[in-house]
Amino acid sequence: MGANGSKRPREDDEQDESEVKRHREEVTSEDRQILSATSPVSEQQTPEETTNDGEKEKSDISKSTKKNKRKKKELPPHIAQRQAAWNIPKSERKPEAEKEDRRPKKKVALLIGYCGTGYQGMQMNPKAKTIESDLYKALAAANAVSKDNADDPHKVQFMRAARTDKGVHAAGQICSLKMIVEDEKIVEKINEKLPDQIRVWGYARVPKGFHAKNQCDSRVYEYLLPTYTLLTTTRPELYPHSPRGRAYTFANADKASDFDSDEEDKDLPPPTGGKSGPSGGKTGPIGGKIGPGGSTLDTKKNFNVVEYPPLSQQEMAALRRTRITPERLALLKNYLKEYLGTHNYHNFTIGKKANDKSAWRYIIDWTVGQPFVKSKTEWISLKVTGQSFMLHQIRKMVGLVILGMRTNCPPAIISKAAFSTLKINIPKAPGLGLLLEQVVYKGYNEKQPRQKEEVREPILFSKYQKEIDEFKNKWIYEQIVTEEEQQNTFEGWLRVVDGHAPEYSWWLTHDGNVIEDEKPDYDLWREIGYNKAKANANFQEVGDDDNEDGDSD
Repeated sequence: MGANGSKRPREDDEQDESEVKRHREEVTSEDRQILSATSPVSEQQTPEETTNDGEKEKSDISKSTKKNKRKKKELPPHIAQRQAAWNIPKSERKPEAEKEDRRPKKKVALLIGYCGTGYQGMQMNPKAKTIESDLYKALAAANAVSKDNADDPHKVQFMRAARTDKGVHAAGQICSLKMIVEDEKIVEKINEKLPDQIRVWGYARVPKGFHAKNQCDSRVYEYLLPTYTLLTTTRPELYPHSPRGRAYTFANADKASDFDSDEEDKDLPPPTGGKSGPSGGKTGPIGGKIGPGGSTLDTKKNFNVVEYPPLSQQEMAALRRTRITPERLALLKNYLKEYLGTHNYHNFTIGKKANDKSAWRYIIDWTVGQPFVKSKTEWISLKVTGQSFMLHQIRKMVGLVILGMRTNCPPAIISKAAFSTLKINIPKAPGLGLLLEQVVYKGYNEKQPRQKEEVREPILFSKYQKEIDEFKNKWIYEQIVTEEEQQNTFEGWLRVVDGHAPEYSWWLTHDGNVIEDEKPDYDLWREIGYNKAKANANFQEVGDDDNEDGDSD
């Protein structure tokens, strides 16, 4: 059983051995049946015994046929490869002299970091460029893995602590494997074979039964966010039930004094734009058409996905010059506090229902760093520590906070809407800002060796902190900042979110209570030609990072 009471999955090597054993037994059984079927009838057998043997022969052949039908299911590639090797006649097998000398392997935890740009994620995939593929090639090239095992990671029990998806970075990741560590300079040799954006920090000797994923206590992720995303929206009419939208509505109706807006809303100038569109719909401050019906409140009939034009260079430069206020920073911290503890995150991933027990997750901590300016843009670091995370979970947690702060909604929308059993759609923030800070093995490090001869070195990234910080600044932070500066990733994401406003406006309310009557009728949208798949594709075009990691495991 795992630390949180969940049943641990069987390890890959145990599963492989059971499959191979079963396959061998079937082959041996069939060989006996064939020999029995082809052997001549003994001269001492009576006709009656011969008849019985004939019936038994038919029965055996029938059983063999049924077994062959059952065996049509293909074996995993690494099992099939081994089975093919066993079937090679001895005369054709590789001579022992040609085989590489067996060298002692030790179970280790390999401490690594990487920049995920240009990779299709962490996990090995034969059809894609992944971090594990390049790492394993380097291990083989540096003789940390023997040539006989160079084409099969399962032979060395290779396992990662956490899976990261396309474009996601990691400063402190762990992979466990059986590695040849005779060479004192093995880490340097592995790094020589790796691209500069993947680094091995070192390794720790661990017991034979160590499992990188199952023995990980918690994971720390960092999200780097430009603070301009936390400003109030310039398209308040899209979110009419939010405090920002209500202030805009009352101001336009000359009833601003009747509405108790917050202090920031009172100081804001009235939004520009708001012209009538050709079909009666309104346009936002930079010209996007809102809907065919002319009413932003008619979400059930608002079928159009609006595409807002990008900001001009001058507008984008002005946006980057903005800085977060102490009041907004305090509101951000209040939002993140709502996530602490154990909650139902079925709305923060895909394929989970409200009654699914696996959707419950425990968040240990959220920390907010001090804002800093890089390339004229102000950034802020958000770090979350949790036992484990589901697919999209962290990005949707950040996406919800951004939406709530842009519309001035209270943090209560998290508990009243997102954690409720009601299904709501939460946009996931761009994958660009996400990185795996480190995986934590507190329980493992504190546990004493079972036997005197057991090797149990602590797994600590602190020993390599200087190298890790230098790598993060050069390969991760710099990459995130440069890509945002060149592509305006986060501003583009905000435009896409506003283009899908009817999907969110019914739960972005001034008191946190969901207005179910205005939940979009997705069946009706599909019926009249609303292309949901195309809408999702638009999200993937703007800073999306996955095929999807998991965000992570």
